[in-house]
Amino acid sequence: MINNSEHFSTFVLPQIKALQEKGFYFISFIMMVQAIEYLGGLMDNKPLKAREQSKKRFNKAISTLFGSGYKVLNRNDELYNDLRNPLLHTLNQGSKFILLSENNSEKHKHFQIIENKTVLIAEEMYHDITVAFSKLKRSHKE
Repeated sequence: MINNSEHFSTFVLPQIKALQEKGFYFISFIMMVQAIEYLGGLMDNKPLKAREQSKKRFNKAISTLFGSGYKVLNRNDELYNDLRNPLLHTLNQGSKFILLSENNSEKHKHFQIIENKTVLIAEEMYHDITVAFSKLKRSHKE
């Protein structure tokens, strides 16, 4: 049986990448916000199924593993409340974000602000998640 970290690298990340390659970038965002929470779960000593941990895990992953752009967006739990929750609970991108792919971004940039909404580019967010996972693996080896 594989451990949670191996599951993340051999199943979760490739599935997100496959969705993006097939043009299902919106669904990839749903998986990516869940992947961020999963990374937070890899940092605590509780089972991944532990109840009432989602916000703590999501925020811990953002604050510990991700760059400043994500930290700024999550200052008031905005990524959690206004991106993760709408995506997971209503399949909606929320009112504060514009979710795009490199294929339909019309030259918009990741974290660009347009009409008071933050642009997120699927492929860039995927890259940032892979970097965060690498950072987590390095920290566990030390």
